[in-house]
Amino acid sequence: MKTFGDVLELLGSLITAGGLVYAWHRLTGRFTQWRSAIAKVGSEIRARLSGPQTHTIEGATFGGFATLTATAEKSYPIDVTLPLERQVARLVEISQAQQVEINALERHIHSVRENPAVTMEDVEIAVAEAISKLESIQTGSAVRDLGWALLGIGLTVVGISVGIVA
Repeated sequence: MKTFGDVLELLGSLITAGGLVYAWHRLTGRFTQWRSAIAKVGSEIRARLSGPQTHTIEGATFGGFATLTATAEKSYPIDVTLPLERQVARLVEISQAQQVEINALERHIHSVRENPAVTMEDVEIAVAEAISKLESIQTGSAVRDLGWALLGIGLTVVGISVGIVA
């Protein structure tokens, strides 16, 4: 009977430790941070082995309220076997099409600046609701995580009791 009590103590202690470590991980995110750091080192090693890479980053600020960052690349095929005059004519067509797209985008940006669809009050309400929802999710998750630790403590107490009685 004493051996059974010892096994229950060990099992309870292991469950408690696992539950507490898991709750600690969920609260601090340490394992995720460690995994990200290891992945970053791996990607840096791969980048050094594969050679230099280039990235394009463009940004725009809208009235000091928000900053949007986007990267866009588009390629336009130019047949290099055509005479130079035809190649230049194709480039002119492409640049005119791009100018039309840029003008349409500028008109859209201007209309958004003049008539924003979202007011600051809407943003504040959405943020408050999101924070409230997140707090309730975190509370429920913490209770579940600590439940495993409590189960382990209960098994440990039963194991100690069985060991004392035997």
